[in-house]
Amino acid sequence: MAIKVIFTAGIKNPIPDEFLNKVRGEAEKSGGLVSFSVSTENNIETAVSVWDSMESVLKWKNNPVHIEAKNKKSDYYDWVDIEFIEEKEEQ
Repeated sequence: MAIKVIFTAGIKNPIPDEFLNKVRGEAEKSGGLVSFSVSTENNIETAVSVWDSMESVLKWKNNPVHIEAKNKKSDYYDWVDIEFIEEKEEQ
């Protein structure tokens, strides 16, 4: 069962491209990432990632680069909301 993670945040400061690329690259290498998209409108960022399983999401959650990014979130965002949605497989 695929897991969709929706990250929504109020932008305080732009994330440096070098760090953003590091995080995205590590997510792609971590295994299980099916798709990723991000959009920004009115200083609100919405990132949607789809993972092949909750196991992959948890593996990414515990990845050192992801932990580094979480620890820096207050540098870049005023607020953050994360939602997890289980996507049922079509029969």
